[in-house]
Amino acid sequence: MAVAGVAGCATARLAPQGALSPADVALYARVLAATDARRPDTAAIDAAVASANVAVRRAGALAVGQLRLRAAAPMMRALLRDADSSVAARAAFSLALLRDSASIGALDSALSSTSPVAVQAAFALGEIGELARATIIARADSAPPAVRAELLLASAKLRPVPPAPAIAALASADPCVRWAGAYALSRPRVPAGVSTMLAVARDARLLASDSSVRAPAGAYECAPSETRAQVARALVRGATGDSLAAPALEVLRTLVVDEAPHVRINAVRSLASFGDSSVAPIITATRDRDANVRIAAAQSLAGRKLATDLWLSLWNADTSTMYRRSLLESATRSGVALPAHQQWRSATDWHLRAALADAAALAPSPATGTAIATPLLADRDPRVRQSAVAAVAAYLDSAGGSARRPVVLQALRDPDFFVRATALLALADSARASEIPAVLSSYALAARDSGNDARVAAIRYLAHAWKRDSAAVTDSLRARISAFPASNDPLVRAEA
Repeated sequence: MAVAGVAGCATARLAPQGALSPADVALYARVLAATDARRPDTAAIDAAVASANVAVRRAGALAVGQLRLRAAAPMMRALLRDADSSVAARAAFSLALLRDSASIGALDSALSSTSPVAVQAAFALGEIGELARATIIARADSAPPAVRAELLLASAKLRPVPPAPAIAALASADPCVRWAGAYALSRPRVPAGVSTMLAVARDARLLASDSSVRAPAGAYECAPSETRAQVARALVRGATGDSLAAPALEVLRTLVVDEAPHVRINAVRSLASFGDSSVAPIITATRDRDANVRIAAAQSLAGRKLATDLWLSLWNADTSTMYRRSLLESATRSGVALPAHQQWRSATDWHLRAALADAAALAPSPATGTAIATPLLADRDPRVRQSAVAAVAAYLDSAGGSARRPVVLQALRDPDFFVRATALLALADSARASEIPAVLSSYALAARDSGNDARVAAIRYLAHAWKRDSAAVTDSLRARISAFPASNDPLVRAEA
C-alpha cells in the first residue's frame, strides 16, 4: 500500500487470508491485469470487492483508486467498515486517489477506527484538500498520535496552512507529532509559526541525539534530527521578517554545525535567504566533512558578489564533479567566469560539457548565456546538445529572443529524440502556425524513434499552435496533419 508521511508507522499487518481457491486466483489475476493495463474491468472489480477472501477484496479496493473509478466511491465508503483493517485501509487509500469530497463524512468517522484505517483516512482527507479543511483542523488536536501526525501532514497541503494545530503539536510529548507539526509549518514556511519554532529549537527533546528516541518501526521522521531539519528549513528570511531575523540567524548558525548532515543542508539553504549577512557560514560550509553539505553551500552562493580570488579559492577547495558543477552554476549566475568556462568546453567527459551548458542557462544576461551554450549545440554527445538547446531556449522570452528561435528550431532535425523533444517543448508555449511545417517534419522523423518523447512533444506543440494561432492554420496545413496515421501509442493519443 502506498503510504504518505508517518503513515508507515501504522501500516497494517496483513490479516490471515486463507487459501486462495482457483476461482479466487483467476479473479485476482483479472483485477491485476485490469490495473496494469489501466483498462477498467468493472465486473471483475465488483466481484473482487464482494469476495470472501481478504487478499482478493483488498486488491479490488485498491484497483478502484488506481483506475479512478469514481462511480465506485460509495462502495469504498462502505468498505471503510470492513471487518479486516487492511481492506478498510485500502478503501481509504482509494478514496484518497479519487479525491472524493462526498466521502469526507465517512472518512471523518473512520478516524476513530483502528490505526491503519484511521491513518489512511487522514491521508485521504489531505488529498481531498480544501473541502476537508474543517474536518482536518477539528480532529488534528484530539486524534491518537499516529493519526494526529497524518492529519498535520494533511494540513500542510492546505493553502493557507492553518498554523494553530501545527503550533500546538510542537509541544506534544510524541516525537512523531512534533515532527509533523514542524513539517506543516516549514514546508510552506508559515510566518505565524516562526516564534514557536525558535522556542522549540532550544527544547532539550529536540537537541537530543537520534539514538535517544525510540520511534515506531520505519518512522525515521520521528528522530530529533528530522525535526531540527524542519526547523532549519522554516527559518527563511521571508518567514522571519525583520523582527525575528536576528534570533533566527542565531539558531541557524547553531544548526549549520549540527551533527546531522541533512540539518546542516537545510540550515545552509535558509542562511542563503538572509543575503550578505550569511555569507561567512555558507563559505565555511563549503569545507564541511559531508559532500552533500559542501554541494548545498556551493549552490547557495548563487548570485553572491564575491571577489574573483575567493571564487577561485572555493573552486580549488574541492575537486568533486558535483561540487564544482554547483559552484560553476553559482559563479555563472553571479557573472563570474571560472576556468571551467573554457576548460570544460573541450573536456573529454561529456558530464562536464553538459554541466557547462546547464550553467549557461543561469547567466545574468542572455548574451552571455547564449555565448556559452552556442558552441555546445554541435557537440558530439546528444546529452550535451540537449542541455545546450535548453540553455538557449531559456532566453527565448528575453530581449533578442527572436534571433535565438531559429537556433532552437534547427534542433527539430537533430538525430536524437531527446534533443528534439527538448526543443519542441521549449517552443510550444509560444507556438505559431508558421512553424508547423517544421514540427510536422520533426514528427515524421520521430516515427522511427525508439522512444515516444519527441512524438508526444510534437503533438503538444501542434495543440498549442492551434490554441494560439488557429486563424493562421491553412487548409493545406490541416490536410498535412490529417494525413498522418492514427498513433498506436496511448500517450501520443492522449496528448492529441
